[in-house]
Amino acid sequence: MILSGGFYYLLFVKFIFLDNDRILSQVNTVIIFAPKGEKEDNMIRFIILLLFLVVASTYAQDLSQKYNSLLDRYEFYDSYGNLKAYAKNNTLLNQLEYYDVYGNLIKTEKQNSLLDRTETFDNYGNPKGYEKNNPLLKQREKYDNYGNQELTKKWNSLLERYEIYDIYGNMKGYYKYNKLLNKWEYFNSSF
Repeated sequence: MILSGGFYYLLFVKFIFLDNDRILSQVNTVIIFAPKGEKEDNMIRFIILLLFLVVASTYAQDLSQKYNSLLDRYEFYDSYGNLKAYAKNNTLLNQLEYYDVYGNLIKTEKQNSLLDRTETFDNYGNPKGYEKNNPLLKQREKYDNYGNQELTKKWNSLLERYEIYDIYGNMKGYYKYNKLLNKWEYFNSSF
């Protein structure tokens, strides 16, 4: 690019990509533009679009869930379309069982109607925790085996998604239903 006489702006941009507070990569960019006419306005629009795409790419889809009616189970896929796990309803034991791609049991979930909660067990049958509804706050809360709250799941009617928060109120991610693909998708929040 050859710069001729005139007034130019220099825009210094630093992109930092984080994963659990670990810096994955840094990109330093210098953008030169001159806001003088239609050509420059198009360049500014292009730069804004480019910045938007880079920021939008930081929210990557982590997991999607789809019901397989042929095998009568819920299947979980990563962002590349690889099957990671599946969940099947065991009507004999009245519980939901989660398996990895090799068929190994990961965990089970069972509804406890006496305490009005869903209890989670590991693959050996040891209790891992439970989830229950909080009708006062209109949210679902997840607790560990000792009764300490771990996560909160709330419905955001404005954005039409379930948002997941830790005990400090930091958003960990969200579930959004993809009507086009007819499946739930989970997005992990990196901020």
